[in-house]
Amino acid sequence: MNQICQEGSENWKVSTRQVERYIKEARSLIEADCSISREALMAEAFAAYRSLRQTAERRGQCMAALKAVENMTALAGLGKT
Repeated sequence: MNQICQEGSENWKVSTRQVERYIKEARSLIEADCSISREALMAEAFAAYRSLRQTAERRGQCMAALKAVENMTALAGLGKT
């Protein structure tokens, strides 16, 4: 990280401490972006499993419905360990 800060300081004409702040802010932004994407992915997966479960229940496919529920609970971290 020292080399990165040194090169950033030279390239951008700022202090190494300022480069460290830039990196810290960038990491925060990346983390926030990833968590939003993860939440969206989880919501989409839950919606898909819910739709599959409902379709399976309407068709009387109990095992398929059960598998969808098992997948939903595993996705939520509530599955068997």
